[in-house]
Amino acid sequence: MSMEEGTKARGHEGTEWVDLCAADEVSADAGHYVVRDDHGYAILRDEDGKVHVMDNACPHAGASMAAGYIEDGCAVCTWHAWPFEVGSGECPDNRTILLKMYETRESDGRVRARLNPLPLGEGGEERAG
Repeated sequence: MSMEEGTKARGHEGTEWVDLCAADEVSADAGHYVVRDDHGYAILRDEDGKVHVMDNACPHAGASMAAGYIEDGCAVCTWHAWPFEVGSGECPDNRTILLKMYETRESDGRVRARLNPLPLGEGGEERAG
């Protein structure tokens, strides 16, 4: 399935795997920015080489998370060094501030994600409302 077919088939909030970029476009040293359905996503690679997809806009001040990095299990914004746990999207310093994270896989040299956000909250579990 091409990127265009994936985007058309599921729209922004579907559960299909959407092709975002070539895996070699995301290095351990530099994130990658992509847009799908007028929404920006950051793709970062952690210390173990695993790829993570998240909203590109930092919820603190709107900086590009694609310019950030992953350290100690947190995606870190470069503007003010705000961290967000890659598993839950929570800021460890203030758990009421959340960054949307997306289920991600790397296969056949491509990075794909399900662009419906993972449930927000500790351990990826939904928060009680």
